[in-house]
Amino acid sequence: MAKGEYALGFAVPSYMAFENYLKGSDIKFIAPPGSYVTPEPIAIIKNCKNPNAAKAFIEYLLTEEGQRLFIDRGLFPIMPEYEVSGPPGSTAEKAVEFYGGRRTYFEGTVENTYDNALSASRESEVNKYFRDNIFAKINELKAKY
Repeated sequence: MAKGEYALGFAVPSYMAFENYLKGSDIKFIAPPGSYVTPEPIAIIKNCKNPNAAKAFIEYLLTEEGQRLFIDRGLFPIMPEYEVSGPPGSTAEKAVEFYGGRRTYFEGTVENTYDNALSASRESEVNKYFRDNIFAKINELKAKY
């Protein structure tokens, strides 16, 4: 932001939607054909206070125990040898229901249709739209919402 640059992208906050599903909301997440589901990003922030602890945490999440922790919480494991499964009525099985029967990122057809050249050709148009319709109206939007 300090340089006048903005990151733009589309995201589906499926984890928070899943939390609402666990609380009884009548919703489901269905990925349309040709789409792909990605894991939640985890990273070590540059110049963080405890980089060794952060590294140890990530290393733990990549173990079988760490992957099972994700699964038990209804999150997809990132290792192809694991899948979301648990006893009937468990959070893991509720996640399978919520995600339309999907148990892993690695099932079904996965494709990436991202076109870097097309994206680059639209960058100035998207930035202008953002400046004109969001950034320039931020105070008005804040007051409204």
